[in-house]
Amino acid sequence: MVDEVIDLFIGERVVIGHGPEVAAMRVSVDKDDPGRGTYEALLASGKTVHVFLNGTEVKDAVTADAKLGIVSHYKRDDDGNLFVDAKGFLRLQHTKGDVTIEARDRII
Repeated sequence: MVDEVIDLFIGERVVIGHGPEVAAMRVSVDKDDPGRGTYEALLASGKTVHVFLNGTEVKDAVTADAKLGIVSHYKRDDDGNLFVDAKGFLRLQHTKGDVTIEARDRII
């Protein structure tokens, strides 16, 4: 059941319902990414954003694009720790697959 439809200034249409439903094509925490507006609108409407890649939630996603099937996320080592390169920087990894973006009601 759909409660609210937000038409964003960047031309994407986000459908928000009671359950984990969202039709956003791209979300991002990167301030320079076009998906940032979608992400901010969802947060402002009281939602949390969850990104799934091939059915598994990606906790450290930076950008997710369901249409392109790409998630940019922080790389992890074999032990599951964030990968730090020789210069001390975290590295991003871009992974292709079946991308699902869900917006859920924030639990207070």
